[in-house]
Amino acid sequence: MRTYKNATRILLIMIGAVCVVTLAYTAIGLSRERNITITYGPPIVIEEASEIININTAEKDELMRLPGIGEAKALAIIEYREANGDFESPEELLKVPGIGESIFEAIKEK
Repeated sequence: MRTYKNATRILLIMIGAVCVVTLAYTAIGLSRERNITITYGPPIVIEEASEIININTAEKDELMRLPGIGEAKALAIIEYREANGDFESPEELLKVPGIGESIFEAIKEK
């Protein structure tokens, strides 16, 4: 009788172990199949300006709506404007550090 109880216990332990291993394998397999993206902070929305922006009066946020103009370039435009006065023409933007031909071509109509 004692041998029967021991055999039953061993069998139950083995079945439990198989169940645990199966569940763990399934959990690992499921986590590998998922494409999980973790982001921090609010979403960043980048919108291009559809209206004309006056480079002589625009604030940083307005300038940043121009394609290729981030915070650093917007601040550089404002610093240049404060140091040299109003822009006489759009082409004068090429004198601002960080504004090259490709960025100028993208923003000159705006």
